[in-house]
Amino acid sequence: MSGFEYNFPLSERLALAFSSNSQYSSRYLTNLGNRPDFYQSGFVKTDVSVALQSAHWEAALIGKNVTDKLTSGYCANASIATGQILLPPIFGGTSRNAAVRTSSFATSIVAGRSGYG
Repeated sequence: MSGFEYNFPLSERLALAFSSNSQYSSRYLTNLGNRPDFYQSGFVKTDVSVALQSAHWEAALIGKNVTDKLTSGYCANASIATGQILLPPIFGGTSRNAAVRTSSFATSIVAGRSGYG
């Protein structure tokens, strides 16, 4: 993670602040296994803000993930057909549950661009 913050005095009581932070990640494996869809590609996410500051208050506009990069969050093997996630194999029968075969893959998506003010 890298970033900067610059403060510019506007008067004895007010200052203007600009900041930016960036996070870089190279390609990584999101789940056990070696399927192409188990990998998150490399990405850069950048947050920026501008603020008007005094000794007692601050008004800011904040942009999170302004590059609008969607990335994977929690990932797990799943049996989408039966709605089961991370269940153990079925013992004592002639079949196995689909999660053991890693036929499906479930992941949550980390939010894209957002702003606050």
